[in-house]
Amino acid sequence: MLSSQLCQPSSLSSIQKADWSRVGCLVLEAIREVSKHYSVPLWLKVLCREAGEDLETAWRENPFFPLQNSIPEVNRVVLLELVKSMAAVYIFASLLLCLPPFQLCTELERLTEHVESSPVREEDGQFFTGGVCRPMTCYTPFFIH
Repeated sequence: MLSSQLCQPSSLSSIQKADWSRVGCLVLEAIREVSKHYSVPLWLKVLCREAGEDLETAWRENPFFPLQNSIPEVNRVVLLELVKSMAAVYIFASLLLCLPPFQLCTELERLTEHVESSPVREEDGQFFTGGVCRPMTCYTPFFIH
């Protein structure tokens, strides 16, 4: 993926919020045709990586393994910036509500940390209210609410 190459020598799994402006358009272009629901397997991949999921077990027991395995390693910054840029806040919120209370609190803390991290943008505050109304300029919406 070209966006992954732009991050060299690091990778998409280690970029910071400030780097999103450099690779965000390419990442969005790469997944534009898939759909905004792409955030679901992407989030699952991030959660599995953070939980230290065993690869030997995952390929046998995780029905999303083939899809997750085709996604490059990314971190929470990429996930949250994609959710924000693709105006998929409502899907993300729906997924949050499916989590057990302890994990929901953890995810909300991580979301808050991301929104407050530098650089802080106006869109970051709107993330909480679902008021993100203008995707990145390089991104042409392919769906209608």
